Amino acid sequence: MTARLNQGICGVCAHATIVTAKNTTEYLRCSLSDHNPTKFKKYPSLPLITCDGFSKKTKNPATEELTSPQSLLQAIGGKPVIHKFVEVFYANASVDELIGHLFSENVKAGQAKQSLFMEQWLGGEPVYSKIWGHPRLRIRHFPFVIGPDHAERWLKLMREALIQSGIATDLTNEITNRLKPLAKHMINIDDDVPREPQTNKWMN
Repeated sequence: MTARLNQGICGVCAHATIVTAKNTTEYLRCSLSDHNPTKFKKYPSLPLITCDGFSKKTKNPATEELTSPQSLLQAIGGKPVIHKFVEVFYANASVDELIGHLFSENVKAGQAKQSLFMEQWLGGEPVYSKIWGHPRLRIRHFPFVIGPDHAERWLKLMREALIQSGIATDLTNEITNRLKPLAKHMINIDDDVPREPQTNKWMN
């Protein structure tokens, strides 16, 4: 399996190294296989989404940049994992007694748009913005009264969906931490904002 393909969590794992064959083809090699070849493949099939031996690379802030959104998108497995995550989230959120009304209309269309938004937000191609323009998340949510409890429930369901989608704990924590400011940004319960209905009643 060439290392140029989607590497999943191997792309940010301390045990993974890239080796080059004589024909210049690059492979991703797992050093854990040296000690436990039964459990860990020397050249794993990529992308890996979960692994018992995963250990995130330690970065030197003096010489390296922090993990970029693009590498994070690659680390969780790319678009297929995003689609699964969004599907799980909508299945839970659309029937939630507290925030279900935000996701109950045209669920399939909502899932498709949110998948594109999440891909872009995590560093993928800006397809969402090319189709629908700037997300304007806060403005689009003005018709809904959103308090701290709504934001916390949304964040909780997002984290649960990440876990249920098989995303590694370390990556789940990183994404959740990035979602916290977004959830707080949506709170408008005490704000004097227009509450007129809008066409898109969901987080796009």
